[in-house]
Amino acid sequence: NRSSRDKIKFIDASGLYKSNKKLNLILVDEVLALYNNNIQNNKMKLVDIKEIEQNDYNMTPSRYLDNNIYLVNPTNLEDVLIDVIRGYRETLEKVEENDLYSSIKSEYKILNVGNINNGIIDDKLDTINPKSKQLDKYLLKNGDLVMTAKSSRIKTAVVQISPSEKIVASGNLIILRPDVNKINPYYLKLFFDSENGNKVLASIQTNSTIVSINISNLRKIKISLLDISEQEKLANKYLAKLDSIKIMKY
Repeated sequence: NRSSRDKIKFIDASGLYKSNKKLNLILVDEVLALYNNNIQNNKMKLVDIKEIEQNDYNMTPSRYLDNNIYLVNPTNLEDVLIDVIRGYRETLEKVEENDLYSSIKSEYKILNVGNINNGIIDDKLDTINPKSKQLDKYLLKNGDLVMTAKSSRIKTAVVQISPSEKIVASGNLIILRPDVNKINPYYLKLFFDSENGNKVLASIQTNSTIVSINISNLRKIKISLLDISEQEKLANKYLAKLDSIKIMKY
């Protein structure tokens, strides 16, 4: 709520509730006590209107409250990426591959949010009809990191494809193309999946129910950047676990 003409009071009341079997009940007295407390801390902060304006009027409390984010060698995300783009936003017509009389033969496939589960991309993706000549801009490359731009929760996955495969990212995905000389894509995924990575991403969310991430805000975040040799050690451990999961699924 507005506390004066030039400041807004943000409070974090996310833990002030009690649960029963069916729903969570807000502890109103405790929320009001926090709101009426004028001592700024990691649960309450007065934010200048100018700062909110600089953040494109993002009113998500986690954007302004101190959530105890600890970063090692804080580095701007955009400094370790070659590019960041949003997936193809137009509707793409699926090809019915079981139609023996179809004259459409396509090598293009579409990657949707639903094709990403537990960091693994489905082997079988829908084939699409590439009517647009602009699709090549949205083709995924081996080592790209895909992240949900708008979904009920944030999903990430590293793309593993051969040079001959043509997979297009859908509009609900963000494509991050890492500079592999600076950052290992699997290490970047591990960071985003970590507690601190979750907090960093939460600070740029524009919605609390449907997670929405703006590319311009994503570019500006800071990440922990370890030495490339340390990144590779962590990435190799992650890949070993990922292989185990794939074998168990098979």
